[in-house]
Amino acid sequence: MFRLFLMNKLASEQESLTRPKLPTKQYRNRRLYERFNIDRKHIALLNEQDILNIRDISASGFSCEVGERCLDRLQVGDVYTCRIRYLSEVFDLTAQVAWKSKPFVGFSIKEPSVRITHFLNRIITPVRVGTSLKAKEGTLEFHGEDQSSLVISENKAEELQSWHMESNGKYMEWDHYKGFETGKLIQKETPSLSKPWEKKKKKDEIADLNLRQFALDVFMVLDFPRSENLIESLQKKT
Repeated sequence: MFRLFLMNKLASEQESLTRPKLPTKQYRNRRLYERFNIDRKHIALLNEQDILNIRDISASGFSCEVGERCLDRLQVGDVYTCRIRYLSEVFDLTAQVAWKSKPFVGFSIKEPSVRITHFLNRIITPVRVGTSLKAKEGTLEFHGEDQSSLVISENKAEELQSWHMESNGKYMEWDHYKGFETGKLIQKETPSLSKPWEKKKKKDEIADLNLRQFALDVFMVLDFPRSENLIESLQKKT
């Protein structure tokens, strides 16, 4: 669903050694951006010989867990043209091997295009929210950052029946019979004494496509064994 393909090598470690070196502290840009752990089944970096599982991502790059053969072959300074395939979207970029620490290799994105910058900025917030969502033990109720929550309903055969997600005063939900809707959450004027946290829903006349994309990006990184069912619910015609 979210894959990055290594294509042509543009430069090698030896070539990079002939270039002027920056002060050491400037090589630490991977520390300047918050990184988010990714569920490995959704994101991978591929070439003809290896499938490299992406383990975290930030606005400036990503790191991968690799085998020993690949770890030996990829050298710090190597630069590749790459292609990200995210669902039906395809993005071209250039990535450089920035660091190695067995069994991980870190890549930085070089001179990102406006399109790849927009893409990374778009997914960082839902990735942060999605990776923060954790289920209460024994339930399908998740809670995370940005006042986010997700409640999933399945039948006895573990088939998806509905889900409801909230984040930053907005809600997104899907029902097997009613389809997808979005809206705002409004605090009730006279809250219930038994459930004072409950809010009133104000449904959008037309489902917000930006919130649909937000939910999809969250589900892409959610730690849930049947997240593909959640993703599929947003790809159905409603």
